[in-house]
Formats: sequence, C-alpha cells, structure tokens
Amino acid sequence: MFVVKDAVREATPALIGLWGPSGSGKTYSALLVARGLVGPKGKIVVIDTENGRAKFYASMVGGWQHIDFQPPFTAQRYTEAMLSAEKAGADVIVIDSMSHVWEGEGGTLDQADSSDDKGLAKWKAPKIAYKRMMNNLLRSPVHVIFCLRAKEKYVQVRNGSKTEIVSQGLTPIMEKNFIFEMTVGVQLSPETHAPVVPIKAPEDIVAAIPLDKPLGIETGTKIAEWVAGGVAVNREIEDLKRNARDKAAEGSVKMRAWWETELTKTQRQRLASMIEELKMIANQADADEAEKAPATIGSEADPLDDAFTPAKQAA
Repeated sequence: MFVVKDAVREATPALIGLWGPSGSGKTYSALLVARGLVGPKGKIVVIDTENGRAKFYASMVGGWQHIDFQPPFTAQRYTEAMLSAEKAGADVIVIDSMSHVWEGEGGTLDQADSSDDKGLAKWKAPKIAYKRMMNNLLRSPVHVIFCLRAKEKYVQVRNGSKTEIVSQGLTPIMEKNFIFEMTVGVQLSPETHAPVVPIKAPEDIVAAIPLDKPLGIETGTKIAEWVAGGVAVNREIEDLKRNARDKAAEGSVKMRAWWETELTKTQRQRLASMIEELKMIANQADADEAEKAPATIGSEADPLDDAFTPAKQAA
C-alpha cells in the first residue's frame, strides 16, 4: 500500500545547472554560487573533467577541494565521483563539466556508437546506466551545481519550395530533459557572463537572480535561504533511502539479501513506506536483466515478497 500523508515542504538541497559556450564564466560563477550556498565555512568539492582547468580558480572563495576526473566519462564513473565527494564531507559539489557524460569520451553517445547492436538496441545499455546515474544525482543529500557546455541548435524549416537551416540559439550539451530536472537552470552570456532570460527556477528564486551582472555569492545565499525554508531533512535517513534505491536497482535477489542480512529492525521500519517503490525498482531491474540475458532468470517468483512480509520486518 502507498502511504498518503500531509505534504510538508522539506529543505531539499538545490540542483543548479549553469550552461553556456566557452568563456561564459561557468566555472567562475559556479564557485561563487557554491560559496553562497554553504557559507564561509562550508566545504566545496569540484569534480573537474576539464583536465584540471578549474584549478585556475584555486585561490577563490576561501579555498575548495578538487577531484581530477579523466576519461572515460561513463555514467558509472560520474556516480563514483559524486559518492567520493559526498564521503569527503562536501556541502556542495560542482561538476564541471556534466556535458562529458553525454558527448565525451566513453559517454552515453560514444557507448551507443561503439555498440555492436543495431538500431535502437544500441541505446539500451547506455541509457540504463545514464538513468541510474541520474537517479543517484537527483537524490544527492547536498547541493550540486552542474556546469554544461553549449552548442548552436539548428533545425530545418520549410520556406515555400525551399528548405532552410535555421539556428534556434544555444542549447546545453546534455540529454534533452536534463535541465528540467534542475531547481535552477541558467544560461550565461559569453559577453557579460550575466544570466540570459528565460531562467528556469521557482518564481521566488528568479527574483533573486540578477539579469544585469554575473552571478555572485549573494545569489547562492538567496537560493540557500529559499531551499532552507522548510523542515530540515535527516541526512542519515535520506542516505538510507538512497542506498535502498541503489540496491533495488541491482535486482530483487540482491535487494532481498541486503534487506535480510544488512539492515537492522529500525532501518527496515524506516523504509517501510518505500516498500512498493523498492519493489517496482527491483522488478524493473530484473526485467532489464532478463531482456539482456533471459537464460539467467530462473524463477518467476518475486524474491521481495518474502523480504517485505510483516514477519521479516519484525525480525
């Protein structure tokens, strides 16, 4: 059964996407906003896929920590880098650049192009990996700022008897729906480094973003104040939920073993409201695996049925 309860606004960490062409000030702006988000003593960790270029700004904002992320830029390695930053105690993570997981060496497009499968089948494994990475990123217990490269988008337009190629302006280099997952999405101008409208953000935050000057520490401070305007989130519980979703994504067999052998009674009780969600995730993982290698699936029974019975929860 799903649990229905009163909606309460929680102090959810911010997800911020900054995108623009080379020279638009993405890294510089991200560090300033990051400092504003976490205050003068908060820990900033930068995941740098740009061959260490973020360290040009090493003396900014009171110092920060660096992860040198070299190719291949697979979705799995992005997740590993994120988890490493979190374990290091990051209060905010800057990923510069997030575009490489889509168009970089070893990224989603590269994996699809290199696949021996044909047609849509070549996208299956890369997209499953990408989806799992996104699920992990969106559940991060800390603020995350994503720097994205941009490119000109062109479309074919019919003009009478002729077909013309027309520019629709800059678009972020990323999966097409990525920017809509953000709390705040801002395009930066290569000329002024200031935001370009329209801005994707809640109305209260849009009012706090300057349109006539670059983003600064005060921008991050205002965003932090807005997202903090709710009930504080228990990071320990959120980490437990995140681990549960990750384990369910490995399939029902591993989920059952984890549930039965690694969780305490209290932890199982805290996850009780998520049982249906976890079963759906595990069943989807089983279906994905069965499609890749049907011979490895030997039973139609749902192992989670046993793991989630009242008797097991009370054990």
